[in-house]
This record gives sequence, C-alpha cells and structure tokens, in this order.
Amino acid sequence: MAINSVLSTGVQGLQAGIQRTNQAAGTIARAGTDENSDLTTPIVDLKRGEQQVKASAAVIKAADETIGTLIDIKA
Repeated sequence: MAINSVLSTGVQGLQAGIQRTNQAAGTIARAGTDENSDLTTPIVDLKRGEQQVKASAAVIKAADETIGTLIDIKA
C-alpha cells in the first residue's frame, strides 16, 4: 500500500469522524427542546466520532513519520 493511499485513508477517516461528531452534536442540541428525547444514540455516536478522529489522526501521524523516515534515508 502506498503512503499516499494511507494518508488519504487517514484524511477520509478524519473527515468522516468530524461529520459524525457534528451530526451527533446537532441532534443533542436539538433534543434540548424535547423532554422525551432519547439521547443514548447521539451520545454514543459522539463518542464514536471522537474515537474515529483520534484513530485517523494516528494513521496520518504514522504516514507522516514514514514519509519523514523515507526522506531521511534518501538524503
């Protein structure tokens, strides 16, 4: 797998995690006006989005470090 592919996958995961977090936060915010709202799913989605962002950031960091190592080897 090429480094660019890994980096691209990390960025896509990061974007998806941010989108999931934003959607969950919006659902939670809208639920503040409805006493009968079940917040279980949006809170879990918020946490899932957080974990997805953290994991994707780790992928991006690993790809960046690999690129740096490859540049050091070439130089």
